[in-house]
Amino acid sequence: MKLHSPLSPLIRVQRFANVNKRTLAFNEILYSVILGFLPSIWFYYSQGKKGFLSHLENLMPSNPYVYYFFGLLGVQIFIMIVNYFFARLNAEWKDTLHRFHAFWMQIGFSILGIVRAIVGAILATMYFTVQEGEPGSVDRVLIAGAYVFILFLFSCMVMSSIQRISEQLLRTGSSKH
Repeated sequence: MKLHSPLSPLIRVQRFANVNKRTLAFNEILYSVILGFLPSIWFYYSQGKKGFLSHLENLMPSNPYVYYFFGLLGVQIFIMIVNYFFARLNAEWKDTLHRFHAFWMQIGFSILGIVRAIVGAILATMYFTVQEGEPGSVDRVLIAGAYVFILFLFSCMVMSSIQRISEQLLRTGSSKH
């Protein structure tokens, strides 16, 4: 008979979350290329420079919208934590908490798709800057773009890791302890 400590599911979650950071970064860049870079290239070549700039303006959500989506992410993280600790204390609420957690997981991580699209659009902007930019401005735009790209890519990696942890908590939380 194998005894389980109360922390054994948490240890499994930590092992699951410790994925190779290079693989995670590569995957996030690939998602960003598909969600943001390719559509930006399409806009540029189908509608010209003005169409591309309009696409960039429409892609960037306004501040209240961004705050709203990060608020949803915060609610998801809170529900994930409550589900992890409370479902173990109260078996009657376990299934309800797991269903609620799964529902909010889909909503809470919707900001991740938006950020991935923005990362891809940043790559497209850097690409077109190199292709058509003036020699003096290319360096400044690339340096600024690289900083913004790294910042957004890092936020994608963090949100993706939290999403993986949340998925793993749903799986381990539904198993016997």
